[in-house]
Amino acid sequence: MFGRGHPGPAAAPEAQRVPAGRFPGRGKSKRRQRVRRDRHPARDVREGAPRPGCCPGGAESPRGLSREQLVSTGGVWEACERAAALPRDNAAAVASALSACLGIVRDALREMEQAQAEGRDPNRDALEDEEEGSVGGGDVSWSEADRQLLGPCVGLAKAAKACLKKSLGAVRAWGRADTAEQVAQLDGLTEAAGDISPSVDELVLSTYPPVNRLTLRLNAGKLAAVLKKMMEVVQASHVCLPSEESWVRFLSGAVDHNMDKIKGLTQGAL
Repeated sequence: MFGRGHPGPAAAPEAQRVPAGRFPGRGKSKRRQRVRRDRHPARDVREGAPRPGCCPGGAESPRGLSREQLVSTGGVWEACERAAALPRDNAAAVASALSACLGIVRDALREMEQAQAEGRDPNRDALEDEEEGSVGGGDVSWSEADRQLLGPCVGLAKAAKACLKKSLGAVRAWGRADTAEQVAQLDGLTEAAGDISPSVDELVLSTYPPVNRLTLRLNAGKLAAVLKKMMEVVQASHVCLPSEESWVRFLSGAVDHNMDKIKGLTQGAL
């Protein structure tokens, strides 16, 4: 593969420096998010580098390419494509992370709303498959008291979705990674957002019948606390311009409203 004038195997360490070279002049702290994502593509390029004798671009040498050479060359191209698709900077990396969290929360909310509309346990289909058409293992329907809890639980999940969606929009519009402080704020947003989807999942699971009211109350409280923390981080960051403050206040009130409803309906569980 190494033609005339090519530096040959001795230049392999250059592959290790490709990701850092994409961001000249940036300090270590400003590349923290990026380095995590670049590490594996760089390793794949290094480990998958074709040996001498392979021709670039898929062209065959006079003796042809062995299967191992084809696999090795393909690995290099695949890793290069992944590297090219990496976020351009810290703000883009954080936006990608928020988008992933939003997708998970959106799916969980859709599951809750569908179950509420159909009036049946979301686990029913799985149980039927396991029991070959007969549902066993106890009651799989909500009591009237349980149904009253579904509304504020869905409300909390909607607040989580809206919080992530609004935060994502703010990062895309105003996110910057020009200073260490801005990078630290973006890191804080990523960490806070990472707690939202697991908390939503736990709340969704606790709504499945038979409902344990104490568990549901605790999980709802955990999600409410996580959302409050996320909004505090957003409000204290450079992405929260005056135009963004209104939705932070609105969602904070929505979280309190739904949490108060849940507390009132589960008071007897304490």
